Amino acid sequence: MLEGVNVALGVSGSIAAVKTVELAHELRRHGAAVRAVMTDSARGIVHPWS
Repeated sequence: MLEGVNVALGVSGSIAAVKTVELAHELRRHGAAVRAVMTDSARGIVHPWS
């Protein structure tokens, strides 16, 4: 469905950052290539390898 689509996902330091892991997983499951750009605050909430 999303094969060949590149997604840049910006993640800031709010508690909603935990939902970006689920979003990235769903995008990848549908074939998109996902790259996340995280603020230092976001790294305190979500591990970059998640």
